[in-house]
Amino acid sequence: MARIDQQLNPLVKAFPLKGLTTTLRENSGIPRAVVNVEVPLQSVTGPGAGNNLYIFGEADLPTGYAYAYLGTTVSCGQSQVIPQNNTWNWPYCRVVGDNPESPNLMLRVADSEIVTSAAGHFNVETLLENTRVFSDIGTNVSQQIVWALPQENVVTSFHCYNGTNDTGTCRFSFSQRFLQYDIEQAYNYIVNNAIPTR
Repeated sequence: MARIDQQLNPLVKAFPLKGLTTTLRENSGIPRAVVNVEVPLQSVTGPGAGNNLYIFGEADLPTGYAYAYLGTTVSCGQSQVIPQNNTWNWPYCRVVGDNPESPNLMLRVADSEIVTSAAGHFNVETLLENTRVFSDIGTNVSQQIVWALPQENVVTSFHCYNGTNDTGTCRFSFSQRFLQYDIEQAYNYIVNNAIPTR
């Protein structure tokens, strides 16, 4: 038996927030952008007979900013296999800023509360049937601000391991969200890390 590693490369997308002048924003705790780190739902090749699957990846957030962590969602599963019979360990994520004044986050993402059928399958949607979903949205670590040393990046990574042998092809997705601030804002203001909705 061997561990077969599959590395996935997340996409990093920044969405600038508009409505304030630069001067007003810089003199407040209002974020400059929302940054999403995503691995779109996709198939991952199985590990082969007698082997276990380990999925991982990492991404650099845009350089020169501070970030407030908002949450993570991970989904993983195999077609025609009851999720409880696939021993997906709880995924974990690391958010590292390499700055002694800034915390590094180690996040263990727990099972989401989702509706299950009488047969015990996790029926999220037709596309995601037989998939385990993990979520870490709304935890107290969302109060933490992470930044890197000048010219360095905040790095986020995800790690997911299945203890079941020979699981076959699986489906996997990953999504993580941050609010982005100027580092001066993070030093000087109590940042506003809520996203208003209408």
